[in-house]
Amino acid sequence: MTGNVVGATEYRYYEDLNVAMTDFTIIGQPGLGIGRFLAQKRLEDLNAWAAANGKQLFGMFAEIYDPYRVEHYEFGGIKPMDPYVRREVLSHLGYKRLDFPYVHPSWNNDGEAVTGLDLCFLPMDDNVNELPAELVVKFLKRYYSVLSNKPKAWYEMIENLETKNTVPLLSI
Repeated sequence: MTGNVVGATEYRYYEDLNVAMTDFTIIGQPGLGIGRFLAQKRLEDLNAWAAANGKQLFGMFAEIYDPYRVEHYEFGGIKPMDPYVRREVLSHLGYKRLDFPYVHPSWNNDGEAVTGLDLCFLPMDDNVNELPAELVVKFLKRYYSVLSNKPKAWYEMIENLETKNTVPLLSI
């Protein structure tokens, strides 16, 4: 089989938390239905992982750029990668924004705080309108455990979350 790669997605399932994280989805060519295809195949795979774990998937985290807060994004001129388009599509898929100021530690492990992103969650049950704060904290600590040099603002965000019982899920 030969051909061109026209899209990719990376994600992971955390058995102990029964949640997933979508690290990224890249669409390289518009008009082929790649986004829908990748979203469906990802969900099928994650549901299979959860079933093998004896559970139904609770939901999936994703970091979503907020183009209303940051002026310039590189998206290669491919419209499906435009942050405005992506944000709208993810909203239609059911993602909701966690209601707290999100700080992303730089993957360069240089202690820099990255802002302009929202931490979002796609609940598998549409009636879920909040998450246990403990779940959010456990997830974030686990997801960023590979980084030894997190910014002070990230630790402050975690400390603030640890004082809460729940985190509301809001529309994107």
